[in-house]
Amino acid sequence: MSQPFGPLVVSKTNPRYFAAAEGNGHPEKLIYLTGCHVNNNLHDGLGFGRECPEDPELFDFDAYLELLSQRGHNFIRLWRWEQFQGHLEPADVHFCMTPQPWPRTRTRVRQGRQAEIRSVGL
Repeated sequence: MSQPFGPLVVSKTNPRYFAAAEGNGHPEKLIYLTGCHVNNNLHDGLGFGRECPEDPELFDFDAYLELLSQRGHNFIRLWRWEQFQGHLEPADVHFCMTPQPWPRTRTRVRQGRQAEIRSVGL
């Protein structure tokens, strides 16, 4: 595996591209950033159907990194959903994103009994 480049800079040759910072007598090397678009690579809880399951679906981050590596990708954009629950009608996909970075309260009904969870979050 090749060594990672230093910080990316705007290319002097073409400002529409990034380049590895020049140094040690090495000329500018253009870097093309490429990756895979995945909506839930920072959260668990994305799955098919309208309803959220009791335990959110787990995102397999290790498999995602392996997929990127196999395809020679070098860029990840972490997507964070601000709303923690919803439904994407056209795709029939629910999102029940967890964890969220802020504490909140939630009321949950289990077996006919209501319970309030006072602090939920990271």
